[in-house]
Amino acid sequence: MIIATPYIQYSKVTYKYKLEADFFVYLPTSFLPLTEHKTDYLTLSGDGKLILHKGYCSDGASGPTIDTPSSMRGAFVHDALYQLFRMGLISTDHRLDADQLLYDLTYEDGMYGWRCKLWRRELGKFGAVNADPNKKNPVYIAPKSKRSKL
Repeated sequence: MIIATPYIQYSKVTYKYKLEADFFVYLPTSFLPLTEHKTDYLTLSGDGKLILHKGYCSDGASGPTIDTPSSMRGAFVHDALYQLFRMGLISTDHRLDADQLLYDLTYEDGMYGWRCKLWRRELGKFGAVNADPNKKNPVYIAPKSKRSKL
């Protein structure tokens, strides 16, 4: 007899990139939380320092676009902020600030200005659904075998 938890719970996610070292950025003052927020892979301190810890994953640039070196810092930070929105740890009232920070980081990193503006405009139209704390990935349970004792 195998001794184990009788099932696993998992969700389907798509990550293309993983941080190999900690990374931090100080957020604009509009993001300053009243308390520190910490997960296994990121920390947002009360002074606005967002730390993405080694192992944090990102899907890179979302939508019909390509990943480039000028998009990577912005994509990681933006993904982390939207994750905090979905977790309900920071208010979605700051969503446009997150989109602006993506613009600022990508522009600073050498992305063409027209591309930065296009990204910010499209996020303004379509980003809200991905920041919604009510949006949850479905959780699957396996196995579904008749022999399993669930």
